[in-house]
Amino acid sequence: MGQMDLQETLKRKAVANSRQWRAIYKGDTSEHPSRLYQYERGRWNIEYENKYPDIDRDNLLFFDIIDHTKSFIVRVHFDDARKRLIYRRRTQQTGNNPEDKNVILLAGWQMNVGSENVQVINYITEDNKVFMSSGWTEPFGPPKLFRKGDMKSHPEFEE
Repeated sequence: MGQMDLQETLKRKAVANSRQWRAIYKGDTSEHPSRLYQYERGRWNIEYENKYPDIDRDNLLFFDIIDHTKSFIVRVHFDDARKRLIYRRRTQQTGNNPEDKNVILLAGWQMNVGSENVQVINYITEDNKVFMSSGWTEPFGPPKLFRKGDMKSHPEFEE
C-alpha cells in the first residue's frame, strides 16, 4: 500500500468511526428534547454507549445516522405506525490484516402492506456514500456495491 493509499484509508476510517445513530422521538421540540444518541456523556463526563435495544421503537419519529457535527447523513422518517426500524452495523474483512475492514451501516424501515413485506434500506459506506435498496440482502446488500474497486468500474456508480 502506497503512502497516498494509506493516508486515504486512514482518513476514511476516521470518518467511519465518527458516525453514530440518533433516535428522535415523537413530541421532540427544542424546548423539550426527546432524543437518544448512540454515544452520550453521562455523569462525571464519562462517555457511554446506548445499545439498539435502548431505542424506543414504538415512539420513533426519525432515526438518523449522524456525523461528528451531529448533522445527519441519512434520516429515516417514521410517518406510518406500521413502519419498523431496520438498523445494522456490518463489518467486512477486506485483507489479511485485522485493520483491513470496511464498516457498512444499514438504516431503513420495514412494514407489511397487505400480504407484502415492504422494505427500504440505506447502505452507508465508510466515506458516507449512501445507496438505497428496496430490500434486505446479506451480508451487505447489493453484492457489487462493496467489493473493492467495483463502484469505480461499474457505470451506474461513476461520478
